Amino acid sequence: MIDVRVPAPAPPEQRRYHMHDGFYLRMDAGFNFARTNVSGDGPSHPSYSVGGAGFAFDALVGGSPSVGFALGGAISLQGFGYGSDGSAGLGLLGVFVDGFPMANDGLHLGGSLGFASSRTSRPGGVDELRGRGFGGSAWLGYDWWVADEWSMGSLVRVSGAGTQDRSHDSGPDPYKLSSGTYEVAILFSVLYH
Repeated sequence: MIDVRVPAPAPPEQRRYHMHDGFYLRMDAGFNFARTNVSGDGPSHPSYSVGGAGFAFDALVGGSPSVGFALGGAISLQGFGYGSDGSAGLGLLGVFVDGFPMANDGLHLGGSLGFASSRTSRPGGVDELRGRGFGGSAWLGYDWWVADEWSMGSLVRVSGAGTQDRSHDSGPDPYKLSSGTYEVAILFSVLYH
């Protein structure tokens, strides 16, 4: 008698390189254009705006609960303006998600939400803002593999935040300032994932 039974094939070996999974570390740096609109609450403290080009930096650290998806913590710092009208900055600290529709490709989109801190510096120090609040970012980018786990690329990010400064609530002329900050950035990134 001839035995025609064939043993079951071994499970395919899981590819571990050029695959977005495991530990996630992204560093971004680049240029931005942003604007902060500050609103005062009285006639002696009029509204004003500070805007212009500047620099931006991000650091994101996390992991992948599933292939092609990452989440973790993020910090984002932006400075802009630097003209005769003053300068401004925005910092965001929060959580992020970043998804790769194809886990072995570089296209990715993500976002972050968290606490925001904004500031303005004006000539003469008039009604300078040191605000706290909430903000977020969204991005779309592409990374090219340069090693087994490393890739480099670029992304476009939009950010926004609303903050309030109540540090001037007491004194002979109490007032508060609130702000809305909007930013568009083009960033170059290095990713280990």
